[in-house]
Amino acid sequence: MAFLTDLPTELLQHIISFLEDSEPPSIQNLHENPSEALLNSPHHPIKDLSRTCHRLRQTTFPTLFTNLKVSLDAIDNILPFITQHSLRTKVSTLLLHATTQALETATALSISTDVRPWVRILALIESADPHALTILPPPPPSNTFSPTTSASATNGLSTSPIKSST
Repeated sequence: MAFLTDLPTELLQHIISFLEDSEPPSIQNLHENPSEALLNSPHHPIKDLSRTCHRLRQTTFPTLFTNLKVSLDAIDNILPFITQHSLRTKVSTLLLHATTQALETATALSISTDVRPWVRILALIESADPHALTILPPPPPSNTFSPTTSASATNGLSTSPIKSST
């Protein structure tokens, strides 16, 4: 009996390429407002295949990071990983998402140690060099200003006074 893992690597890679046909949610919903739906995809066949055995893990490894999803608080861990595994040319899309806690931590760090979150984000973008980038901010607290209610109240226009410096 022949097994999938008995096939030559080149043939395995060709078979795996058929699993890559589906676009990540960040590309499928490119013209939509970013939402937490971008973080969850029920369809991840390459990841599932990579978990079956060591040989398939090695074969699928570069493909696993084609569509990279990174939390703001994990940037410091992913940067060396991308470099160590030479994944820069493999990343096609990058979805950077932030939780409220991650933003609070990043803000506290930037105040106390002068480590600015944007410097880390730009380092990730430079390291991964994606073709597409989506940034997903954390959801607003429930007690804040709602854009949908304000848009109807002001006909979609927002004004703020400009103070003269003279």
